[in-house]
Amino acid sequence: MHLNGEMAGHAKHHFTIYQWKVFADMHEAVEAWPRWQAPHRETLAVKSGREMTVS
Repeated sequence: MHLNGEMAGHAKHHFTIYQWKVFADMHEAVEAWPRWQAPHRETLAVKSGREMTVS
């Protein structure tokens, strides 16, 4: 993740190094989610769609 000087300076006020690392890791996990859990997500979507249709 590349930040210009202004963004990096702004981020320091809101994130410790640790929090920034966790945030970056979470973002990577979210980006990866469809690849490693797509079938499960589709199943959930079908189930919730059915429930919404029934109720």
